[in-house]
Amino acid sequence: MTLIPLDIDFSALIRLPLYLCPVSAGLPSKADDYVERYIDVPRWFVEHPSNTFAVRVSGDSMIGAGLCDGDIVLVDSAIEPTHDKIVVALIDGEETIKRLYMHDGQVKLVPENPNYDPISIHPETDCTIQGAIVWMLRSYV
Repeated sequence: MTLIPLDIDFSALIRLPLYLCPVSAGLPSKADDYVERYIDVPRWFVEHPSNTFAVRVSGDSMIGAGLCDGDIVLVDSAIEPTHDKIVVALIDGEETIKRLYMHDGQVKLVPENPNYDPISIHPETDCTIQGAIVWMLRSYV
């Protein structure tokens, strides 16, 4: 999709919580105590407003997908986590962003940096998919 700034209707904004903890520091509760601040984004960025939140990326495991340390990602928990989506997952109490691999009965969370190994998900693994990443925001200042 080509985004033309003049086509964005900035009069229709939606306010989303930006949680204090970066992605790798554990999933924040949706309680206001964990909200760093709120960010306003164009309404058409968000399909499911009550199920969408923002977190900061921490680390470089998804650099190949264009997600850099410090970026802000919009996460939609209403989107079904299917094969090849980039997701926020809670594994044994730690939150991570990886690409979801689901094929032939195997489930893995795959980084997009050759310095990191995929994480295999087995039935005994404590893993919850928190949502799919739908947008990335980056500041250049």
